[in-house]
Amino acid sequence: MPPVRVFGPAACFLALLLAAVPARAAVPAPSDDHGQATAALADIGGAIAVIVQTDASYSSDRAVYGAAARRADERLSRAVARIDHLLDRRETPVWADALRGAEANLRAASARLAAAGHARDLMGYQIAVTTALADIELARGRPDQIGVFGGLEGALATTVLGVPAGAATVDACAAPASAPSYGTHDGLLAFVALPASQGPHALTAPLGGTDVTIEGDFIVLHTAAAEAVGRACAGSNHAAARPQPAVPALYTTNQALAGEGAFMAHCAACHGTNLHGVSAPGVAGNDFLKTAKGNGWTLEVIRTLVFTMMPLNAAGTLPPVQYAQIMAYLLAANCYPAGSTPFPANDRPEFAKIQLAPDVGSRPGKDATGVCPVP
Repeated sequence: MPPVRVFGPAACFLALLLAAVPARAAVPAPSDDHGQATAALADIGGAIAVIVQTDASYSSDRAVYGAAARRADERLSRAVARIDHLLDRRETPVWADALRGAEANLRAASARLAAAGHARDLMGYQIAVTTALADIELARGRPDQIGVFGGLEGALATTVLGVPAGAATVDACAAPASAPSYGTHDGLLAFVALPASQGPHALTAPLGGTDVTIEGDFIVLHTAAAEAVGRACAGSNHAAARPQPAVPALYTTNQALAGEGAFMAHCAACHGTNLHGVSAPGVAGNDFLKTAKGNGWTLEVIRTLVFTMMPLNAAGTLPPVQYAQIMAYLLAANCYPAGSTPFPANDRPEFAKIQLAPDVGSRPGKDATGVCPVP
C-alpha cells in the first residue's frame, strides 16, 4: 500500500501544528504534582499576559506582534511540558481527562500563535491570536467545573491535584477534625478546612466553591466536587453524604461549672433546677431542642434572650462574664461538647449560623429527658 499523503489546507495546518509544538522540553522544578500543575497554570497566565500587554501597547509595528506571539508560545510550550510530565505515569488519576483536554487546547493555541507570528498584517495576527486566546481559556478552565470541562483550574480546585505537597488530608466522608486540612475521597477534593481565627489564610489555588460554612473552630470551603463526593460516600455506606458540620465546642468545662452556680442563683426559680421549667419554659433536654429546631432558633437567638432579657425581673443586670458562664452551662446541659475556648462575653457573627437541634451529642450521665451533666 502506498504511503498516505495529505494535500491542501489540511496539510498546511498539520505542518503548522507540528512545527508549533517543539520536542518535549525539560520540565523545571518543582517536581511534585501540585507544584507542576500550579506552575503550568502560571505559564498559561503568563502567555495571556504577553498577548494582552502587547495588544494594549497599540504598536503599529508588525514585528512587535510577531515577537509577542512567539513569547506567548514559549510559555505555552512550558505548560504543555509540565502537563506531559504529570500524565506520564502508569495509573490514570482522576484528573487525567481534565489535563488531557487542557493539553489538546494548548497545542491548538500554540498552532494559532505560530500562525500569528507569521501573519502578513495586523488583521491576520488579530484573527489568529483571538482564536488562540479562546483555546487558552478552555485549557485554563474554570474552578467550578468537574472533569474535562474544568481544565487545569478545575483539576486544581476539585481533585487531589489541588493538595500541596506535605499538606494534611482527611477523609471527606467525615467532618473536618483539624485545620488547615484538605478533605479528599477517591481522588476528589471536597473541602478545605481553615482555622476560624483572625488573620490571613492563604489558598494555593482558586476553589470556585459552592459554599462556605463555620463548623466549630473551622471555616470550611466546599468545592464543586462536594456533591459528587457526597454521593460516593453514601454509596460506600459512609455515614455522611457530604462533610457534616461538626458539633462546635463553644465553652470550657470550668466556665460551665461556674455557670451552674450562677444559674441556680438567678434562673432556677423560674426554669427549674432540672432545667425543665417551673413558671417559665424548660431550657434544656429533648423537648427544648425539638422546639428550638422547629422554630429555627439559632445560638444567636438564645444568647440574646439570656444576655438581654434575663433574669425576668432584673433583665440585663448581671455582668457579661456571668451571662457567658450561664450560656456555657446551658450548652453543657444540652450536650454540646466542651472545648478550650470560653464562651465569649461579646457577640459573634457565627452564632447566627449555629442551629440548635436535638441529638447533638451524648455524655455519661445523660438522663432520659436528654439533659447532660456538666462534663
